[in-house]
Parts: sequence; C-alpha cells; structure tokens
Amino acid sequence: MLREPAGLGLVHGLRRGGRAGGRMRRGAVGVLVLSAILCAGDVAAQDVAALLAAGKAGATVTLPAGTFAAGDLVVPAGVSVRGAGYGKTILDAAGHRVGLRVSGGEAITVSDFTLRGATAAALHVEGGTGLTAARLRLLDSGVGLRAEGVSGARFENLVIAGNGTGGVLRECQDSVFANCTAADNRDLAISLAGNRGGAVFNNLFINSQLGMYDGGGNERLAVDCNLYVALFVGGLAGQPTRESLAAWRALTGFDRRSVELPVQFADPARRDYRPVLALPWCLARATTADWGTAELAGFAAPPADINGNARSGGMDLGAFETTLTAPRPPDGSFTVHGGGVTSAGLFTPDGTLLAYLFHNLPLARARHDFWLPPRTHDGTPIPAGRCELRTSESDLSLEYVGMAANGGVDSDVRNCASLSPEWIVFDADGNVILVQAGIENHQHVRGFDRDLARHRWIVSGGGGCQGATVDENGVFFRLGNGEVLKVEAATGRINVEGRPGVFRRTVGGPLTDKVQGLAALGGRLFVADPEHNRILFADSAALDFAADKVWSVTRPVSPAADLANGLLWVVAENDRLVALDAKTGVVRCTARPVEKPWSVAVCGGRLAVASAATRRIHIFDCTDPADLKALYTVGSGRDPRALGPIGPTDLTGEGEVAIDRDGRVATTDGNVRLFGPDGRLLRWHTAFWGQFTPGGWWTGADRKPEFHLSGMHAQHTVVLDVAARTWRPGVRFSLPDGTPPHLVCLFTAKGANFAVYSDDFRTTFHVLRFDDWAGRLVRVWAGDKPNGGFVETAGDRAAPLLTPDGRKVEALAFKQDGRLFAGGCLIPRTGLAPDGAPQWDWTACVPKPKPFGEGGGGQGQFNFDVLPNGAWIRDEGPGRGFGGGFTTFAAYNPDGTVRWKYHNDHHCTLGALRSLRVFAARSGEHGAAGSVGDPRGPAPTIVTAMATEELDLVAIDQDGLGLGVMGVPKAMNWNGFWHDQDWSMQGVTGPDGQPFLTLGDYTCQGYHWLAIAGAASIRHAAVPVVIDEARAAALSLLGSVPMASSPAPPTPRIVVRKLANPMTVDGDLAKWRDLGIAPQIVHVPGARPPDDVSALIRMAWQGDDLYVQVIKFDDVVSFHQPLSFHYKQDSTELALIGGFMGGYKFAITRTTDAGDVLYREQFLMKKELNLEAAKAPRVIRVLDSARDVEERALIEDTMGVDLSGCKVIVTEFKIPMTYAWDGKLPVRMESGTEFWFGFFVDDNDEPGSDVQEAYPWPVTYAAFGNPDQGARAVLE
Repeated sequence: MLREPAGLGLVHGLRRGGRAGGRMRRGAVGVLVLSAILCAGDVAAQDVAALLAAGKAGATVTLPAGTFAAGDLVVPAGVSVRGAGYGKTILDAAGHRVGLRVSGGEAITVSDFTLRGATAAALHVEGGTGLTAARLRLLDSGVGLRAEGVSGARFENLVIAGNGTGGVLRECQDSVFANCTAADNRDLAISLAGNRGGAVFNNLFINSQLGMYDGGGNERLAVDCNLYVALFVGGLAGQPTRESLAAWRALTGFDRRSVELPVQFADPARRDYRPVLALPWCLARATTADWGTAELAGFAAPPADINGNARSGGMDLGAFETTLTAPRPPDGSFTVHGGGVTSAGLFTPDGTLLAYLFHNLPLARARHDFWLPPRTHDGTPIPAGRCELRTSESDLSLEYVGMAANGGVDSDVRNCASLSPEWIVFDADGNVILVQAGIENHQHVRGFDRDLARHRWIVSGGGGCQGATVDENGVFFRLGNGEVLKVEAATGRINVEGRPGVFRRTVGGPLTDKVQGLAALGGRLFVADPEHNRILFADSAALDFAADKVWSVTRPVSPAADLANGLLWVVAENDRLVALDAKTGVVRCTARPVEKPWSVAVCGGRLAVASAATRRIHIFDCTDPADLKALYTVGSGRDPRALGPIGPTDLTGEGEVAIDRDGRVATTDGNVRLFGPDGRLLRWHTAFWGQFTPGGWWTGADRKPEFHLSGMHAQHTVVLDVAARTWRPGVRFSLPDGTPPHLVCLFTAKGANFAVYSDDFRTTFHVLRFDDWAGRLVRVWAGDKPNGGFVETAGDRAAPLLTPDGRKVEALAFKQDGRLFAGGCLIPRTGLAPDGAPQWDWTACVPKPKPFGEGGGGQGQFNFDVLPNGAWIRDEGPGRGFGGGFTTFAAYNPDGTVRWKYHNDHHCTLGALRSLRVFAARSGEHGAAGSVGDPRGPAPTIVTAMATEELDLVAIDQDGLGLGVMGVPKAMNWNGFWHDQDWSMQGVTGPDGQPFLTLGDYTCQGYHWLAIAGAASIRHAAVPVVIDEARAAALSLLGSVPMASSPAPPTPRIVVRKLANPMTVDGDLAKWRDLGIAPQIVHVPGARPPDDVSALIRMAWQGDDLYVQVIKFDDVVSFHQPLSFHYKQDSTELALIGGFMGGYKFAITRTTDAGDVLYREQFLMKKELNLEAAKAPRVIRVLDSARDVEERALIEDTMGVDLSGCKVIVTEFKIPMTYAWDGKLPVRMESGTEFWFGFFVDDNDEPGSDVQEAYPWPVTYAAFGNPDQGARAVLE
C-alpha cells in the first residue's frame, strides 16, 4: 500500500453496509453526498457503485474523504463526480480492470480524488461533450487516463503517475490536455491518435521510456510548451523513434517552445509531485516555472493549479504552481528579445570562459535576473575582477533543399536511385521492375510505376543477378546466386504458387555463375550459357534445368522473348542476333542490324538492341523477324568515358536493355535511364555511395566557381548550384597512374582546378591539377620511413618537407578548402607556384596550440579549425557506441590555454558527435568551402557537428554559446541511418553567406542537401559584471551547482521473479498466471500498429536458470529461414550481461534447417553456439487466435485496439547461465543481482523474403550499442 503525501489528508475508510444519506435538491445542479458520518471503516465496492448509480443527469455526486476499495465503477451519463480532495478521497481499484468509467453526457466535471491500481485504465472516458477532468491523481494502473471520442473535453491539473502508460487520447475533438504532471509512467507518458483540433500544452512528461506517441490521424492538434525527461522524446507512427526534442520538433512541428530540463519532486515515493529544483542560474525559479503559455491555439490554460493556487508570474508547467525564494539577491540581469533560444555564459574580457549559465533555452522576451555560479567550468572558485555575461540569441533550423547526387524523385529510400543496378524489365502494363544489389538498404527487387518515379513494392533478398524477366502470366523471375526468385510482377506478392514462402528456389545442375540472361515464353524459362555455347531451358514451375535440355548457340547472351512471333532472340558472339523457335530451338533467322550488339529486348513488335559500337540503343520493327526495320535510336552516341561535362544520355552501349509495348526503353548502362519512344530522356537514375562526400570549389567553364561533390573511388562529380538550390551532373575527369585511392578535397586557385588524394594510411598525398579535366600530378608528399618526416616531390626535384624553422613535418592533413595542416601549423593557400602547382604560404602559417598534437588528415578527417577570434577549436572526448565520434567542443588560445569547452548533453552523447564544421567570416578566395570570404561580406561564426545516431545538428558560436540543436527535416525522410564517418558531411557557403551542409546517406546512396536557416538573425550581447572580493569570497563558500542541461531519465528496470521450483518449459500461459507472474514488459513498437507486431514478456529465475516467455501478437507468422538468416523472420533476440562485444545475444526462433533454436551469438567473436535442447529447452507455439490470451488486455486497454483476431507466437525458453557461458557463471544468480539486458522482437510479414525488421525494447537498446543502452534486470 502506498502512503499518501504528508499534508494531503489522512486515509479514512467507510463502514461496510453504510448507505448514502442526505437529500438531493432539485435544480440545475444537484449534489448527492455520501455522509461523512459513515467514515469509520471500509466501504464495500457496491456501496460506491450504488451511490454513483443513484446520480441523475445534471447532479454532482460528492465523495467524502476516505479510501474506497472499489473499481469498475460507472458514472451515469450527465452526472458529475467530486471528491474531498485528490489526497483525501481515494478509489483503490486493485483487482479491477477500470477504476472509473465515464460515458456520454454534457458539461460534466470529474474532480478532486485519486484513482489507483486498475489493471487497465484508472479513468476511462468515452464520448460526451464538454467534460472536465481536473485535480485528479491517476496512479499505478495500466493506463492513467484513457479518453476516446470526447468533444470539447478538458483534462487539466492531473497527476498521472506510476502507470504503464500515462494518458491516451484517441479520436477526441477540440479537447485540451493541459498543466498535467505525467511522471514515472513506465512505458509512455502520453499517446495521441485520431484527434481533431485541441491542444496539449504546459505539461510535464517525466521519466518514461517514450514521452509522446503520435499514432497518426491527428489534425489541427497543437502541442507545445511541455517539458520532457524521457529516454526518447517522441514516436510518430511509421517513423524511427526520435530521441531528442530537436529531432521530434523537426519531424512533427510540435513542441517549438518545449524544453528538456531536470526536474526534482518533493517526494515521488509518496506521490508528492511538487517541483522543488531551482534553475542554477535563476534561484527564484523552478526548472518547471514560466515555460508555459496562458493560451495555445485558442485554448486557455487553467487559471489555478491543482491546489487552487492562482498563477503567479509566467505560466508554470505541470499541475503545481511553484514559487521559490532565492537565498540571496540576483547578481544582475540581461535582456532577451525572444523568438528563439538563448544561451549565456560568464567570460573574462578577453573571451576566456569562466562558466556557462545555460544553453538553448526558449526564454521569453523580457529582462531576466541571473545569479552567478559558485564555480568556474573546471571547478575552481569564481575570481574577483571584471568579467562579462555574454549571451547569444538564435532561431536556427535546417531546411531541406533536396536529395543531391541521386536521380530519385525524392529522399524516400524506397524511391531513390540505386548505386548498383543489375537488371531492368517492364511488366505487361509498362511498370518498371529494377533488380539491384541491396547495399545497406536490403532493397534487391523494386517494382516501380511507369515513370520509374515511385516504388510500388519491394522484395528483399538477392544480389548477384544473372538475369530477370516477366512471363505471360505476370510472374517476375530473377536468377542469381544459384536461386530463382518468383514474385507477382503487378503486386510483389510472393505466394505465386499458392503456398506462402514458395517464391525462391535453389537451382543447380548445369547452371553456373557464368550464365547470363533470362527469358520466359510458353511456360519455359531460358538461360544463356556463353561459356558452354548453349541455351538452357526448363519448365517455369518445375525449374528442371538439366544437361539434356539445351540448344546449341555460339556464345549466346541476353535471351529475349518475342511473344508475338514465338521466338527467342539472343545475341551471339557479340556479332549478330539469332532468333530461335521457342518450342524447338530451330534457328528461324539471323540478323546484323548493328555492330557489336550487346543486349536485346523485344515487346509489342519492337526489338531494342544496345550497340557497343555506336554507344546507342537501336529500336527496330520486328513484326517480320527476317526484315528488321529501323524505327529510332536513344542515346547521344558520345562516349560517357570522355572527359568533361557529363551528358545524361551518354551510353556505352554495354548495358542491359528493356522495352515496353509503348516503345519506351530502359537500360542499366552505367546507371538506370528511361527513354520515351521519341528518344527523349524521361528519368536518369544516377547515384553516389553516400558514405563519403569529398568535394570543394572548382572553376567552371564560364570561369565562375562551382561547388563539386564526388564520391568514393569515383572519377566524376555533381555540381551544386548554391544560388539556385539545384544540382546537375558535373564532369568526368581522369587520374594519372599511381594515384592513391582516396579523394580528400577539391579546390581552385587562380582559375585552375586541383584535387588532393591520399593512401589508406595518410602517408602519401598527391596533388593533381586538372587541365581539360585530365589529372596531372604536380606535387607529391610521401612519408619518409627511414628518415622520418615527409619528402616533397615537384617534377624531378625531391627534398624533405620542412617548416620555416627547419623542423621535419611529421604529419599532414588538408582542410576541405585546401588549407594545409602540417608541422603543427595551419597554412593558407596563396595562389600558384611557377610550375602551375598550388602554393601554400608557410610565412603566414598559424601555429597550433600545444594540446593539438601533429594531427592527421586524409579522407576529410578535419575536426579542427581556427576561429576568427584566433582560438583553435577541436573535438575532444571519445564517443560512445558503435558510431564513435566525440563529446566535447574545445577551444584553445594560441598559447595552449583553454578558452572554453562545450560539453554535449544527454541526447547528444548517446552516440556522440561527428564532423565538426566551422562557418566563419574569413578573407580569402571566393568559394572557400565552409567559409564566407570577401567579397561576400561577414557572417556570424557558426560551429556545427552532427550526432552520430540521431543526426541532430548541434550549433555553437565562437564563444561556445549554444545556437540551438536542429533536427533533420521531415522532408529528408530519415530512415534511421547513422552518421558514423567524419568525412560524410560537408560544409558549403553560398555567395550570399548562406551556410549549407551536404550529408552522405549510404542507404539512399546520395547526398542530403540542407540549408541552415536563420543564420543572419543571430544576436550577441554582453553585460559587464564586476565581482568584488567580498562577493568572490561568498561565492567560494557555496557548493558547486551543475548547469541545468538535458537530463537523463532513469534506466528501465524490471524485477525478474523468483521461482520456488524449476519450471517446465512447455509454452503454457496458465502456469505463469497461477504463479502470479504478470508480464513485466509491454512492448508496442511505435512504428507499426499493435495488431501487426507487439509483445508481452515475462521473466523469472530459479537457481542457475533464467526463464523467459514471449507472447507475440502478429498478423502474419513467418518461419522460412535457415539458421544463418534467423533474424530475417519472426524471431526473439535477447541480449544479456554486456554490450555487443561483451555479452551474448540469444536468438530463439524456428528455422528450416535446425528446427527450433536457442542460438548464442557475439559480434565478430565467432562464439556462435546452438544450445542443446536437453540443457536449454525451448518451445515455440503458434496460436491461430488471441481470443483466449487474456494478457492481451495489457495492450488493448492502452492502445485501444482489439487483438483477439491476431495470431500469437508463444516463445518460451530456459537459459542455464553457466552452460550458456561455457562453464563460467557471468553474474551471481542470487537475489538482488542486477545485469543489463535488451530485446529485439523481429517481424517479417512477407514469408519467404529477407525482410529484416527488428523492434527493440527498451527503446534505447541497439545491437551495436553499449550495455547501458539496455535495461536493468534485478533478480527478486
């Protein structure tokens, strides 16, 4: 039993058998009172129910102080209910599904009591108009508040705490959720779906795994001025969950003025949720105070708090208005102009940081008092003397310019062009089917629309395509890697033979990896085998390829079916076309319509032939196969390997070709092109590998600077027109023999264009000059292993590379604009040397501070720079997680002393930061990447870096003051890819000073182009501060107070129930119920609806053994993979004890080759083990219906769904810990032991495919994460 907060009233009971007394007066509002005289003992549930049932429409039932053991109570329509106070009237619904249910009615009020302990919802509101629920506590239930279908309702001044889910608002209209404290709700603070109008504002969402879930269908819903402390701030259906407030804001448009700040409550264990923590820089203000608004979208906030206290000053967040008394007067004030975020710090007059006060707070337009911190940023006392409070105000955001270097219609990975197309065909309706290598995106076959613009379906699994075709029945076939894949061309369905999962079949016999091309005609498949001079054929259903089912043709390739003529066309010896009778194999005709034919396609009486001689595709009328008549050609005929500007219609004539009934032609020649029957290019599917974005400014043909981007091992570029915000194909260039593999940077000098290349180890650098786009080596810097340092080679001269003072240069690095870092100095470029090579001015070098070391470069690793104020900035602090990176921006004075350090907060340190970039006003050549040089004029200095896992862009100024954290725009269609390489982001500045970023995306295979909006409106100010000796002494006596930053909520924790005896592993649900072990984990992934994938998980232990039962609700059950692909089907994965390199992950699923497995894995360590079933039993049961699975109510009551029609996979297993760890127990299996763990629930709704969908619990768990990204298990 939970104790009640002190000062909120005693806990009373009512005598059993008591009955309601008093008389209800007729009138507009009546009051029915349960007599306080009867408050001497407990009251039966039926007495409370009877009291409520006696209420009439328009009346108010008043409950006195007391604890009522009652639940599943129903309030009649139109009846209001009021208690004696939220701390005095307690309805304890333990053992009941619902505490109180309110249905229908108009203008009723439910207020001033506590509901607790319901297994489903503490308060369930359905329908009705104008309801007000106020001054309530909804505690320790499955769901605190569940509101559905209400209109004009107000939910205000509520304390919703200790539940699985705090609040659920579904299909409500013009309703308000305001000034509520939702705290310590295990899984989710609030869920919103299908709401029209209304507002959610001034709330505290504290200590949940997920702060807010938007289930979709919300229209005109305003969400703002909330405070979040959650592992992940928000989830939007169909999108990756957003960890930070910045990312959530950018995705949804919600919470523009919301904050993430630490909150401390008076006594949460006793459910006293009054905030008591002051802002360290404003001691008269709680961290929850004054961030709210009196009105949002026309909806007013409550004028008083849960205790009836009127609002004072600004509007506080949560249910409690908080007034704090500062221990001393303020030390000064500063002015905020409003409209964005403000940061402040205390500095010496020369700009050295003493201490930051705060970063990135949405302060209101006003004068704000401040209190000096008692310590500097490094923990020493604040010194006496003159200093200044510096502030920055900004309102930066990222605008999506578009997807560059990728020919897809948008940035949706499903629509993007492929870097590695393998085959292309049309279906009967002219829709395009593209086969590709699924590099990093698992998209191996995509069905597009007719315009090759938007995907219609995707099938994962494949690669290494040797041929593809569509037969007369609309079945698509792909041959590759010894398998034939079959799907319905129109829909992508994979049960084309009526049996789910029968879509991919291994074929062998005479087929080798040398066969090339696939065609279908007359119920047969045909494959060309140039190695053995034959055509192989088989029944398209039986796939019975055999050595005796062949026709002889010399070096055949590219078979194509001519349905109208019953012929099979092939290219023979790259010299001629041969047409064979598709039934007999008899040659009907031979033709040489073009020189060096490469591939052929036939459809609708037209035959298309790609020619390596003409570098075009020629289309003929093949109505009479013996008399081909030329119709038209596509392609420019220009060699695409020629140097200079790239033409989208330039072909080699050496790619696969397809043609549809309308005469449109598609090819995979170099990249995918789609042409109309008039020869006009309709779609150009170019792509770049998005892991690297080397580039820089080059001088174009019109002698104007152009920003070029290239790619990994590429010898061509794309051009960004930063003024027009468009991109186009760039140029193709050549490299001399011996050029190292990695492009570091591009730059221009005096109209000449240059590039720097390095080897893998950054010990050799080649500087190339491009005249007419042919690369010429003009400088070489190579490491001198015998003697140390570097040797510079210019022409036939070679000499050690020395600094002006004669020291050897031990390391080299290049900035993206061509500045050189060598010998401990940053060296600017100055023009051209007499031999036409670029020149670096060593006399103007800027020496590095001592902490910088020699550094290194290559491949664009350049996380350091010099700021306009003379300070050097660099990255410090090792990143956490698989993505690496850094955690601190650090600036040093030239003498090596620390100028300032900016430490990133919780939501940026989880995966750390990468790609430190400086946008600054510098003198220098027009077009220096990442700078705004003359004559474009000065611009504010902005330093940025991007979070590796969330892609938030952190911005600071040259004082290290925050300029905001920017989430990537929704239009970017972020699909969860990481930014785990420094060189995959570029900083670009336009001629007008507009800063841009290009971000490589290895899943979309292109570069996202982003503009930093609002840079011109950055505002700086400084307030003089004088600290006398007395004040400095007084401050030194105070304890250190940390700066309020983005807080880290508690780690999810569950209690693993202790068993008295060993448990039989049989998949039975009842035995867990009989033991009183309810599921400890309710897992509802936000990206998919619960009836698609959701799970309940129980855990227990006894002796050395860990027991787990997973109840997974699913719409499609899929067990079709071998053990090697166990994670690409329905599966459960449990990680125990350590991170991905320390602990083990156990996969439990049903496989085609090993049966039901309990499979141990450890990344890269080759410690895989399929645990013996006798020692580690496992059972997987599939139920056709969830009707009898009563546990489903835990999800249904939260999400408002019906799971009874779902299929259920019950997975139960035992892990003997000593056995699973090879005889050495990893932790003590005794009460109180704690360890890290995390789950993946894998789901595949396309039986037979290689879809990989893994849904983690907790939301922070990741396969490549640290242990503390999981949850904590405590042995009972």
